[in-house]
Amino acid sequence: MSRREHSTAALSVGLLAVIAVAARVAHLWSFKDSVYWSLLLGDAARYHAWGAEIAAGDWLGEGVFYQSPLYPYVLGLLYKLTGPSVMAARVLNLLLGVGATLLLYVAATRLCGQRVGWLTAMLFTLNPSVLFHEGLLQKSSLGLCLFCGLLATLAGLSRRPRRTRDDVWLGVLAGLFALVRENAFLLLPVLLAWMQFGSGFNLTRAQRAARGLSVVAGLLLVLLPVLARNHSFGGQWVLTTAQFGPNLWIGNGAQANGTYIPLVAEHGTPAHEQTDAKTIAEQAAGRAFRRARSRDGGRCELLPPSAQIGVTGCGCSHRS
Repeated sequence: MSRREHSTAALSVGLLAVIAVAARVAHLWSFKDSVYWSLLLGDAARYHAWGAEIAAGDWLGEGVFYQSPLYPYVLGLLYKLTGPSVMAARVLNLLLGVGATLLLYVAATRLCGQRVGWLTAMLFTLNPSVLFHEGLLQKSSLGLCLFCGLLATLAGLSRRPRRTRDDVWLGVLAGLFALVRENAFLLLPVLLAWMQFGSGFNLTRAQRAARGLSVVAGLLLVLLPVLARNHSFGGQWVLTTAQFGPNLWIGNGAQANGTYIPLVAEHGTPAHEQTDAKTIAEQAAGRAFRRARSRDGGRCELLPPSAQIGVTGCGCSHRS
């Protein structure tokens, strides 16, 4: 890249950052009179409380994680510095949104050129849905930033020969993303397949295997400590969280309509969801279940039989 091209790229990144920050500040300013400014509902309330608990010294908690832990732990680190401040959390989300914008610009530019990169980043950073969710205490802002980081890393790997540290870093990002969005595991076969066959470099079979192992090593570097913690504090070998069953049923059961529907009417909080899932499962099966302790004082439950998934999918088992 020539000196002029470097200057143009730096100017583009700087201008994008200014636009991204301005859009988010304007949104927060218009958002301050909304009921959502001071009212924390559902997951937002739990993330805020969980982050405050971590900041107060409860780093490990108890039981198996029921909800994705990475965002609350990031809040805990923030609250350690600022105190349990909702405004500080919103500023963090703002910075994550700016970071996602720049990472997406890098990814699209590497793949399709600067013009496409600029357009893609602008469409993302001014998207009303993105701005709205960044104003809430939700994990989506962190998830988007990590996903854009994955895309930027993949785009970089497509332009240069393999370096082991890049492959490991890709696995680390995938692991962190899985601690925000459990369904990120579905991307792993795609990542590994691309590393093996779609990267555009002529590699031997041994080199391809090494690439895949490097990605898996980075993934395990992040997830094995979570697995060990869940077993130590909850008695179950749960890789990330114990929410698979209820989530699958909510999204795919007979009542599913594409929106969140609580397992029991007017029980839309995480604590209720945990308890209700266990109650429904035991009623449907006609027997009790051995329960793994969960972080929120609830349990690791099964989904109702309409989802037709075995109890092992949620870290629970039949009591003999």
